[in-house]
Amino acid sequence: MRYDLHIAPIHAFFNPLFDDPDAYPIDKNNIAPRLGFAYDVSGDSVIRGGFGRFYERLWVNRFENFVRRGVYASSFEIDFPLDDIDPGPSGGMFPTHPLLVNGPVLNRDLLNQLVPPGSFSRNLGAVWLDTPERPVAHQDSLTFGYERELGPQISFGVDYVHLWGRDLPLRYNLNPPVRAGTSRTDPITRVDFMGLADQLGIEPFSSNVYIIENNASSQYDGLNFQIEKRYSNSWGGRIAYSIGYARGNNDGDPNDELNIAQVGADRNLDMLWGPSTYDRRHLLTASAQTELPGTGGVTLSAVARYMSGTPFTIHDSNFDPNRNGLSPDPLSLGAYSGTGENAIRVDNAGGLRGAYGPDYFQLDLRIGYRFRAEGQQTVDVFGELFNVTNRVNFVNPSGDRRSGNFLVPTRLLAGGYPRQFQAGIRYGF
Repeated sequence: MRYDLHIAPIHAFFNPLFDDPDAYPIDKNNIAPRLGFAYDVSGDSVIRGGFGRFYERLWVNRFENFVRRGVYASSFEIDFPLDDIDPGPSGGMFPTHPLLVNGPVLNRDLLNQLVPPGSFSRNLGAVWLDTPERPVAHQDSLTFGYERELGPQISFGVDYVHLWGRDLPLRYNLNPPVRAGTSRTDPITRVDFMGLADQLGIEPFSSNVYIIENNASSQYDGLNFQIEKRYSNSWGGRIAYSIGYARGNNDGDPNDELNIAQVGADRNLDMLWGPSTYDRRHLLTASAQTELPGTGGVTLSAVARYMSGTPFTIHDSNFDPNRNGLSPDPLSLGAYSGTGENAIRVDNAGGLRGAYGPDYFQLDLRIGYRFRAEGQQTVDVFGELFNVTNRVNFVNPSGDRRSGNFLVPTRLLAGGYPRQFQAGIRYGF
């Protein structure tokens, strides 16, 4: 059993959501039980399982914005124009906003009039307000598995995994934008539906007013299979396969993901629900190592890995159908094709993250020679060849139909690289 006490002493100055400006949230009901078991069924097979609740740690960047970007601040960020779109560049002309008029050169004199340097000024950018009842996100984990010995060194195992994410954070806007039309360049007005500016006795807010609500959730179901041959008789290997499904309505930065489905005061959490960005339905990994008999110490090993693609959203940022000033707004279901060299075609199921991007495959090899000294000492001289097939593995392309690279993969997946070779020496004792 574990107990977590969440204390974040951040004072709520100029925050109408707190009756006492010296108050701050304290979450003290975070009891996290853990339970696990393993049972030997017949001497050559075992069943196992477990349950656990895990509370999130205290992320500083979760609440530092409450201090740095309150109603008043000495330093803050502002995006001009406040409706997010300057019609000049969209029409092939210079910016039209007074701070950037006739070119991308800041009008610093005007900026200094709006925000005098060194002053403690009204925050003209996005305002962040803490809330009195802010809880800590948690995840419940349930596993159940079976493993059986197939031979002296070979076993087969299967495990089911279910994860529930609860009280996950989403940014909610108390001063949401409303676009005059459905075009990306239509002007925006703001609706302070709680009357926060009047409560504080100040001029209306000109930008977003964010709070973090812990009202999102996620789920994952996975089935894992593996066959493993322990290293003996000069060889060992393992094959593992996972089939899984991850979904939720919190799917970006776990610390401050924005609710892009909000329209006015309506949260529309059901419209956020869909496959997770991290949803890879199929993962297959095979690895093996051997010391070739009769060679006096030649070793050979290999690892091959395949992963199916992850989901992304097909949309068109030229349009804002729900007029909430936020993107992306998913396009309807159907098949979509990119244009240009290396463009791909995807089947879009509609909604957020309705299409799946490129899959992944990589094969790595290693060959070496092992010199044995006295006792357990060894010296290995080896060469390693990465990405033997020279497969190009891409991250998801842009799903924005307005983009010049719509459905054209342009960036490598982290860790993906062309075929490479390296040599090394290892001393073991």
